[in-house]
Amino acid sequence: MSEFFYLVRKNLKLIFNSKLIIAQLLIPVAATLAFIKLFSSMGGTLNYGVMDLDKTTSSKYVIEGTKVNKGNITYFESESELDQKIKNREIDGAYIIPKGFEDAILKGTDNKISIIMGSDSSLKNSLQSSINDKSGTLTQMAQGAKGIKETYYKIMDESGNKIISVNQYNLEDKKYDFQVTQMSVGILIFFMMIRASATSDIMLEEKRSNCYSRIFASPVTPLKFIGANILANLSILLIQMLLTVFFMEWVFKITTGVPMPMLLFALLLISLVAIAFTTMMGIAIKDDKVSGLVSNLLMNVSCMVSGCFVPVEWIPQNIRSISYVFPQSWVMDILEKYQNGIGDFKDILINIITLIAFIGTFLVIAAYKIKYSNKEMSLVGE
Repeated sequence: MSEFFYLVRKNLKLIFNSKLIIAQLLIPVAATLAFIKLFSSMGGTLNYGVMDLDKTTSSKYVIEGTKVNKGNITYFESESELDQKIKNREIDGAYIIPKGFEDAILKGTDNKISIIMGSDSSLKNSLQSSINDKSGTLTQMAQGAKGIKETYYKIMDESGNKIISVNQYNLEDKKYDFQVTQMSVGILIFFMMIRASATSDIMLEEKRSNCYSRIFASPVTPLKFIGANILANLSILLIQMLLTVFFMEWVFKITTGVPMPMLLFALLLISLVAIAFTTMMGIAIKDDKVSGLVSNLLMNVSCMVSGCFVPVEWIPQNIRSISYVFPQSWVMDILEKYQNGIGDFKDILINIITLIAFIGTFLVIAAYKIKYSNKEMSLVGE
């Protein structure tokens, strides 16, 4: 084991001797966090207005029942002022409760609440649904009271005091947070794969210096040699991974939808895949320029089609089907399964097995190439 730990120390020394190691370590983390911050701020507070011309208990019931999570509500007395605020984009939209709204509810006649919107049509649909729900509840109370205002108020008061059980839940749309999580993890995977290419750089440098001859003249097996490269590079990737997940969970408080242990485990697996892949490329391809070109091409293409840069649902289905030949897709699929509520262990077992198979395949190829290639390797690029 002494030879193994010697190789690990040697590789770590080569990595940390680089003058750019701090930048290489922190820039990927900073870039991922900047992305999280940018897209989190885009999902900011919703500002909307209300103009209550009725000013009755019924209108207040509707206003309270349609309050939006993460929203600021502004009350208006003038419709012209409300229109101007919408035109200036100071509010996203508004609704107006007309005069006589409560009387219309008691009489069973139609007196609709009007909605005025800016550019966000999705808010109109959400408000319309909520308003219809609350108006429908009031109509049922009025029917139960047979149009008698005192009885109607009593029913409303009892429902407010929970004598009549009326449960209200504010539904929070987590889709935006889930998309931010998917793309943030995808970008982190891309940077980790780039960082893992340091494995190839170390081995290519050893090829140039004929270090292979000296290494394999000692009692070093291919397994020890590959394992030392993996452990050294994994230590760097773990730092990047832990820093990013820490900021994502506890600083930006992103709702990932994935349990922390599983998120870390999935990132650990893709880190090992990245290291195993670059190890294989560094050993299998003698020319460093060709090795770098092929590795970068495969990393970029595989990350793009696997949904690392855009939400998975934006990718056409035919491309998504092809993308499963790449390991990144299996990690993104783990996130998607948990976020869709089907993240039981048995559901993601195939993902885990597939990622382990990728790791094993790349390492077996790398070990085979080391074992059966000439120990005396010529300089690359000559």
